[in-house]
Amino acid sequence: MKLNKKAIAGAGLGALALVGGTFAYYSQTATLDNPLKTGSHVESLVEEFTPPSDDQFLKPGQTWDKVVGAENTGDYPVLVRIKMEEKWNYTGETNAYQTILSSNQEAFNKGKGDGNGFKDGIFTADQTSQIETVDGEQVDIGDKNGLTENDKTVVYKNLNLTDGWIDGGDGYWYWNGVLEAKPKDGTANPKSKTSKLMDKLILATNVDLGLYETTEYYAFAADEASIKETDWQALGTQDINDIAKTIPENQKLFRKAESKLSDGKKGYADSNYTLTITSEFVQATKDAVADSWKAADGTLFDITKLTNVKTDTDGVNLIN
Repeated sequence: MKLNKKAIAGAGLGALALVGGTFAYYSQTATLDNPLKTGSHVESLVEEFTPPSDDQFLKPGQTWDKVVGAENTGDYPVLVRIKMEEKWNYTGETNAYQTILSSNQEAFNKGKGDGNGFKDGIFTADQTSQIETVDGEQVDIGDKNGLTENDKTVVYKNLNLTDGWIDGGDGYWYWNGVLEAKPKDGTANPKSKTSKLMDKLILATNVDLGLYETTEYYAFAADEASIKETDWQALGTQDINDIAKTIPENQKLFRKAESKLSDGKKGYADSNYTLTITSEFVQATKDAVADSWKAADGTLFDITKLTNVKTDTDGVNLIN
């Protein structure tokens, strides 16, 4: 997968339409996918992203710059909120083996930037402990018997909730203010864009990268160069000393060991990680908010949480 160049996309909102003598409102949803493969990345929309080079892969504890924000490039003031969804799928497979929505607070918030699991620049994931006997010793191998329902996010999102953004408690982060229209003369307007909601991602230092199983093989040959792939035989439970007693004349005994991921015990190894960020812009009116910003159960977002947004004298338009 090749990397996309950094791009910037704004709200790009259209004009009001006059319908039946009343103003219609508009809303816009912008969705962006950020695939993070154990090696590749894609990003777009008012973001800055510095991915690893093509020959690198995601490593436990690795940090990526990931700046997320929003900007109004349209002609009318808007409100904006952002939600996130993360997915993991194994290379070559399209179905996700784990999906976490930002509305699933118990699972998603483990790496939401609230300090849970993050200390001194290190993020540790909440993964199920699994004790097994390895070479006669009790060893905690995490959940390397495969992912469990108890697994939570293994990617930390460094969120900024002290400079304009608030957690709505419904899986969305809301900009606490109205984004003004961008001046038509092209000049900058600081009130037409948000501050950073997020500036980096961190893969957990203890992320489960699967259980590897080692298989020993042996082969008889006159020299290494003459060994064919079909000559290798799995050693299994046989004693190599017994095998050595059966070496044919003028041949030698060769051995090798191969380690590979155990089927059904891959953990997060050989995987693609996709973070989907959805920005929802809505016209800054009460009616637009009431119609567009509802929860799945129909509950209306409590606009009073946006303390920097006030109603004007006619009680219709929302203003800073």
